[in-house]
Amino acid sequence: MNVSDKEGYYFDRIQILSTQNKNLINQELLIDRLKKESLSCRVVRSNAWGFASRIELTAPSALCLTMLQESEAIIGSGSRINYLEIAHDTFMESSEEANERAKWMCRTLRKKYSYATTFRGAERKTNKQHQRDLENGLCGEFTFYSVFTVSARLKLVVYVRDSKINRRPCIHTEWRLRGADSIFKHSRISRIRDLVGFDFKAFFDSMDDKYLVKERIDVCRLGLWLAGIDGRRTMTKRMLIGTGHRAERFLQDNNIETFSDLVHYFKREKNRVSGNVGFKTDLDMRIMALRNFDRFRDRIS
Repeated sequence: MNVSDKEGYYFDRIQILSTQNKNLINQELLIDRLKKESLSCRVVRSNAWGFASRIELTAPSALCLTMLQESEAIIGSGSRINYLEIAHDTFMESSEEANERAKWMCRTLRKKYSYATTFRGAERKTNKQHQRDLENGLCGEFTFYSVFTVSARLKLVVYVRDSKINRRPCIHTEWRLRGADSIFKHSRISRIRDLVGFDFKAFFDSMDDKYLVKERIDVCRLGLWLAGIDGRRTMTKRMLIGTGHRAERFLQDNNIETFSDLVHYFKREKNRVSGNVGFKTDLDMRIMALRNFDRFRDRIS
């Protein structure tokens, strides 16, 4: 595996478009050696305009990428990387721990500059699907997909599996980049030589900083607000526990799990109350007075 600092970073899948004929590449490229240095390697015909073939790699080792770089003349100077999955495996002690951690991650991640949740809900797998996935090393109950773009040129995917690196249970996080322009924009990768020595951690840090916010609901502040208590009042430990329980009941009753859910709830209630000409409760009045939802946000570093 092409792992950065032995911390679980690698290229999961790579697709390279070539102007060269499929048979020529199969003859001159050392496919058998590349297969030994990756989970899979094959050359197929390409339907992309201007390209004759496509090289598909799964989990290539560092040596495999170096061999590809040395064979760029065979692949052709006009070759183009048109699909890339850049992955990070966070290792866990068990699949159960990995599943719980993955669910927590997806409850606390949000798209930056938007109150939209980052991951759309994923349906629980059927027993048959789960058994089939277990045979393929996929031990998660869900797969979470981001909702960044409709065209899917940029997508973040999180699921639980046995790592391709060492077969340990892990949370598998991958950025899927489609199209040469999108790949270069987000990773600065345009040629095979750019894959060799790629800084995975810097890439993930940059993407997290650019696209993601990690946060949860500040239950304590929400409980104080629900009780009509401002921050200047001195609270005992028992009082704080009581307001915390009040907030938890409020969240449960309104099916609120994430900070984004809470914001959407307040916005819906504002619309409802503003259209109601009848009696308004104290909670209705305080919701209408809300101007800053960030007071209920707890950022996670």
